Amino acid sequence: MNGATAIDVRPRFNGGEPGIEFIKWVYQNIKYPEEAWRERVSGKAVVKFTVNTDGCLSDFIILQSPHESISREVIRILSQSPAWTPGYINGEPVRVSLTLPISFRFSDSTTSPLP
Repeated sequence: MNGATAIDVRPRFNGGEPGIEFIKWVYQNIKYPEEAWRERVSGKAVVKFTVNTDGCLSDFIILQSPHESISREVIRILSQSPAWTPGYINGEPVRVSLTLPISFRFSDSTTSPLP
């Protein structure tokens, strides 16, 4: 056992499934960084972040990224996230760390930067 405490209620975004609704929101709002698009950079960024007891996100750590401009865009969009419903243990709100992969795909048929 790693000493971690089990979460009774996981954090939720907009009342939906913890991952699905948030991923939809991210892809609707994120922009493919122009610098990465010009350099034809594709790949996956992985970010770790915390859902705080007030539902705000913080403590963004890029675990993997194909380009610095992609890292900056991931942090930019996550820092603009609407508040979540926090996680709970024994009826008390708690900080919960989550990890999210975000894919950036470059396509020669694309005429402008898109995620």
